[in-house]
Amino acid sequence: MPLEINFMIFRCLQLRDLLHLCWTSKAIRDELMRRSSSWIWKIAHANVENLPECPSGMNEAQFAHLLYHPYCHYCGIKKVQNVFWVHYVRCCMECRPTHFTYGDDFSRDVSDLLVKLLPSIEVTHHSTPHARGKERIYSRQAIGKFIDGYNAIPSDGRAMYLLRHSQRLASTIDHAQQCQKWMNKTESDRFHVLEAIRKRRMSEVRERLKELGWEEELKEMDMWSKWTLHRNRSAWQARELTPRIWANIEPKLIEFMQNFKKKRLEREHFYVFEQRWRIVEKILLEFALTRPPTDILPRIDDLLVLPEVKEIVERPDEDMVARDDFAELALRLPEISQTWLQANKVAVLSLMPNKGGDEDTAVGEDTLTLATTYFCCGQCRTPISYPRILGHGCCCKDSSWTLREGTTFDITASNIASHLVSLCGSSPLTMTASEMDTMDPRLSCGACESKRGRKVMDWRSAVNHHLGHYPPVKLENWSVLNEPDTAKSRNEEESEKALKYVMKTWNMAWGCTRCLKVLSTRAELSLHLDERHKVKNATATDMFVKPDAAEYGVRRPPFVRIQGK
Repeated sequence: MPLEINFMIFRCLQLRDLLHLCWTSKAIRDELMRRSSSWIWKIAHANVENLPECPSGMNEAQFAHLLYHPYCHYCGIKKVQNVFWVHYVRCCMECRPTHFTYGDDFSRDVSDLLVKLLPSIEVTHHSTPHARGKERIYSRQAIGKFIDGYNAIPSDGRAMYLLRHSQRLASTIDHAQQCQKWMNKTESDRFHVLEAIRKRRMSEVRERLKELGWEEELKEMDMWSKWTLHRNRSAWQARELTPRIWANIEPKLIEFMQNFKKKRLEREHFYVFEQRWRIVEKILLEFALTRPPTDILPRIDDLLVLPEVKEIVERPDEDMVARDDFAELALRLPEISQTWLQANKVAVLSLMPNKGGDEDTAVGEDTLTLATTYFCCGQCRTPISYPRILGHGCCCKDSSWTLREGTTFDITASNIASHLVSLCGSSPLTMTASEMDTMDPRLSCGACESKRGRKVMDWRSAVNHHLGHYPPVKLENWSVLNEPDTAKSRNEEESEKALKYVMKTWNMAWGCTRCLKVLSTRAELSLHLDERHKVKNATATDMFVKPDAAEYGVRRPPFVRIQGK
C-alpha cells in the first residue's frame, strides 16, 4: 500500500490506536518512530478529546505509552493502574517500597524547605490492619537527583536554583492534575459505556428467556433473585449478545431458571405447610391452657405424624385447609395425649432394672414414681427424675419426644436418694418422690460445714449436691435437721437475700400460667406479667416452674447456712 495512503489512515487514529499499531510489525514501528513522523503522533494526540499536552522531556510516543500501556515501569507486571503523574511512571505495589519512600524516612537529613520542593504523591497508608491514613511518598531517584544538583551549585547560586526548581515543580504539578482529571473522566466514560452494554445485553437475555416460557418466573423474582440473575457471569458482560453467544450461554441460563423455580416452589410449599401446622399448634396451645401448666403433653411434631393429621397437612398446596378440618383432632386431644404419655412411659420403664436382677420379673409403673428413680441423660449426662424425663430438653430437641442414645438408669443417684430417704425415716422401696416433696425435709452436708454454719438444702438438691461434690464425700456426711432447725432453714430461704438470688437465676424455667410462655428468670416473668397481662403483684397461681427445670437452684429452695450442730 502506498505510504501516502497509510499516512491518510494514520491521521484518523488516536494515540492508543497508533501505539498498538506500532506493535503489529517492525516495519510499521520503524516508520512511526522516525523523527520525521512526529507530526502523525501530534495529530493523533489532537484526536483525543481534552487530553493535556505532552509533558516536557517526553515525546508523543512515550506519552502514549504511559497513558495506554498498563505495565509497571520497574518490573513489567501487567494490569497496573497506578500512575504517579508527577513522575510520569506506573508503579506496582511490590515496587513502591523500593523506588519510593515516606517523608519521615529522609526529612531528618533534609531541611523542610528542600522537602517542600520535592514532588510527592498522596497515598493511603495502612498503619495497622484496621487503621488507615493519608501519607505522602517521594521518589528516591528524584530525591537523590535534587540533592546532588543542589550540593553541586555554589552557595550564591542556590537561591536561583531553588526558584527555577519551584517553578518547574508548580508546572509539573499543574500538568499532573490535568492528566489525573482527564484519566478519571476517561475511566468514568468508559465505565458508563460498558454499563450500557451490560444493561442492553441483560435486557436481551430477559426477552429471550420470556420467549422460552420463563416470563412468569421472571415476574416472581424478588430483589435478591433479580440481582443474582443480573450478576450471572453468562448474562452480565460488556459484550453484545450475538446468536453464537446466546447459543453458548442458553443452557446455563436455563439451568439457573430451573433452580430458581425449584426453590420458589419449595418456599411456597413450606409457607403453605407452615400455615397448616400453625393451626395444629394453636389447637395444642388451647388444649394446654385447659390443663395444669406442669402437665407433660405431646409436642407439635408428635401430632403431625398422626395419620389423620398428616393427611390434612400434606394435602395439595392448592387445597384450602382451615381450623374446621382439625375439629376431630381437637376433640381427641385428651385421648391422644394419654396414649402418647403411656407409650413414653413404656419406653422409660424399659430402662428400669429388674427386681432382684431377674429378667423375667416385670417392673411395674409404680416404680417410676419412687423417690429413688433417677435416669442419666445420654446427651447432657444430667441425673433426671420421673416425670421430668418425659419433658427433658435433650429428649425433645427434634420437637418430638425420644430417648437419647446412651440414656440409662442412674444407679449412683438412685443409691444417694435411697440413703437420704432412709435418713428421713422412710422406706426407699415404697417412698414416692411426691411424698418426699410433701414431707419436705432439710438435710445438712457435713463436708461443707464452715464458720458461717452448715449448708442446708432439700432432698432433691442434696442428691445433685452429692453427685457434684469434689472431692467425693461419703453418704455418712449427711444428716437430717430437727424441727427447730428445719423451721429456721425455711425462714432463711424466704429471706430477701435468698429470694433475690432466685429472681436472678437464669435457667429458662419460669412459665406464665396465662399464656404458657417460658422466660429465663423470675424477674423477667414478673415483668412479662405486668406488661402483657397487667398483673402487678404476681402470685404462685400466675407462674409455674416447667417440668424440665433443674433439680436444684431455681426449681428448689436456695442453699442456706444455719449455725449450730
